[in-house]
Amino acid sequence: MKTQVLVAGGGPVGKVVSSMLARQGVATVLVDQERREGRHPKAHAVTCRSMEIFRSLGKGVEEKVANHCPEDREWGCFRYMERLCGEEIAVQDHMKSAAYTTLLKESVTKPVHVSQPLVEDVLSEVVDEAVQQNGLVFVKGKACKSLQQTDRKVTVGIEGSDPITADHVIVCDGANSTLRHTLGVNMTGPGSLQQFMSIHFFSKQLGEALKSRPGMLYFVFNPQVIACIVAHNLTRGEFVVQAPFYPPHQTPADFTPEACLDLIRAAINSNTDLPTDIEVKAAHPWLMAAQIAEKFQIGRCFIAGDAAHRFPPAGGLGLNTGLQDAQNLAWKLAAVHTEKASDKLLETYEIERKAADRYLLGVALSCFEKGMRVPEEMWMSNHTVRTWEQSCSKLPFGGSAVFNKVLDLGKNLTRLGPYKKTSIKKLVDTWATIPLFFSHDDLGVSYAGLKTHAIVPHEKHKPANPPLVDGLSQYVPSIAPGVRMPSIHYNSDMRYELGIAGSGWTLLTRHPLSKSKVAPVVNYHHIHVTSSPDWDALAPSVQAALVRPDGYTAWVSDEPATPPTINAVLSRILRD
Repeated sequence: MKTQVLVAGGGPVGKVVSSMLARQGVATVLVDQERREGRHPKAHAVTCRSMEIFRSLGKGVEEKVANHCPEDREWGCFRYMERLCGEEIAVQDHMKSAAYTTLLKESVTKPVHVSQPLVEDVLSEVVDEAVQQNGLVFVKGKACKSLQQTDRKVTVGIEGSDPITADHVIVCDGANSTLRHTLGVNMTGPGSLQQFMSIHFFSKQLGEALKSRPGMLYFVFNPQVIACIVAHNLTRGEFVVQAPFYPPHQTPADFTPEACLDLIRAAINSNTDLPTDIEVKAAHPWLMAAQIAEKFQIGRCFIAGDAAHRFPPAGGLGLNTGLQDAQNLAWKLAAVHTEKASDKLLETYEIERKAADRYLLGVALSCFEKGMRVPEEMWMSNHTVRTWEQSCSKLPFGGSAVFNKVLDLGKNLTRLGPYKKTSIKKLVDTWATIPLFFSHDDLGVSYAGLKTHAIVPHEKHKPANPPLVDGLSQYVPSIAPGVRMPSIHYNSDMRYELGIAGSGWTLLTRHPLSKSKVAPVVNYHHIHVTSSPDWDALAPSVQAALVRPDGYTAWVSDEPATPPTINAVLSRILRD
């Protein structure tokens, strides 16, 4: 089989990028082994930017994802407590944060709390539609096992099938990517920050009991258990316990269904009636890392999603960053395959997304460090426990037994007296712990300072914030090259949004556009902005803005735009 693009991996990133490509007329094959661990929830915080991407897919995708989200009051809080049905020490309502208010103002969408399996269900419908209507080929139940490339093609070995030859390959086959390893691309950064046992369980009785103190995350500290309980949905009674896990002193075999049930009960309560309907579905160990691939492009192959970066879950940035990788890469590959753009355009994927992902990895690490502040107040920081672990590992024999005794002693030291409770409450009340929303980073970044020819710099219109990583800067609403086009209101009752031109380019002007007998380099959607207080406030001198298919402004002008001028800009970006 031959194709233009092969997508290796059918997680959220693979589903989105393959669907986007197929819809734009690119011959695409999606290969996914579909051997996931049941319905074990992982990611669950979906940002405004991701919802904008879903909205741009059309067919009610954004609405379908949002329909799985509980009511706002059920998931906006982080709660710190001794036990789920015991004393509450502190609560942080993120719906009352300045960041959340800003996001609602700046986007046509809103963030949601939806577990990844449910998001994937919606995206599977998008893939099915692309198969039926756009010619997407979906190879299910097969793994990509090998990869060889020349300067003209890539040949991918498929488990139990004939190889597939493609012009380009997108590697998004997960954190332990086989193809990334085959390409010889290493990951840089801490490979092990902490290990956890993730225990998935259901209890509708517990869900009902917690509706009087609803939340997304419950941080539990008592002498029997220290854990974070993620409430995926209180109405369904679906939860995941994230409990610290310390191999080799502990093994997955230690977490039998009975042991998991005991741990859950210790987290819920100590001496009153317990829920009688607890159903443990699965327990899986996982490793928290903070790494990024050394390269995002190797010849005709591109790395995206978890294959390109492994984020700590604090801040919920991993899945959302991967979706932005997909969007950035999809329009560029489509331009090369359908609009005769130069292969040089593809080089800007690594330039833009590696810088963005490095920056966001730093944000996730900062969130992880903030998350450690409460355990540090209780003398049970990750650093302290790892020091005990390393010391016990050096013992000639009996190290695991000694470590577990020391761990039990440490948990007993976490008994929450008045001093510790006051310290924890102060951290929470001053917003010094893990945030949920990011008023800048949940919307995008600014590529303006990067050496990318996918934007045309303007000497006058530059980002307001200083560069942070490789010339990339934090997003601030502005109409400037390299910046996400703000969701401005215009012409009384209209509002700009990603996808307003489908998957194409958008030209916004403050003046009528003259007609031209010369065909455009590529088709674009023109919006004549006759009135816009938002535009006047952000960039009063700008007369025209050309926006890329991913919603980032590529070019602005303080002079009225003409079709020849726009053609010259598009040629510079796509053809030079």
